[in-house]
Amino acid sequence: MRRLVLVALALSLSMLSTVSNAAPGLDGQALYTKYCSVCHNRGMEYPGTARLADRWPDQASLLDREGLDAEYVRYIVRHGFNMMPPFRPSEISKEELEALSGYLASSSPDKKKTEEKVK
Repeated sequence: MRRLVLVALALSLSMLSTVSNAAPGLDGQALYTKYCSVCHNRGMEYPGTARLADRWPDQASLLDREGLDAEYVRYIVRHGFNMMPPFRPSEISKEELEALSGYLASSSPDKKKTEEKVK
């Protein structure tokens, strides 16, 4: 019994350290930088942007998209689309996804500045 309690405690502690290191907070811009920028920044060298340029040549980067629906962003992140893989709740939490989709759906001036911080 004592061994079982020790194993449960060890597992709980390891899960806590993983959760505390995983989230950069609920800042949509920081979440974009962490999860999306590697594929979706401005420029055809980013595979997600290059793929979206086929459909939206003037707004290929997610940073330039106007009228992007937060619900649509959440769906695509969870289910994937074409070459984009889905992200499980263990990879991007529900709270992170809410902040990220809100940021991408906004027309905030911060979106225009994000690229400068990524480079």
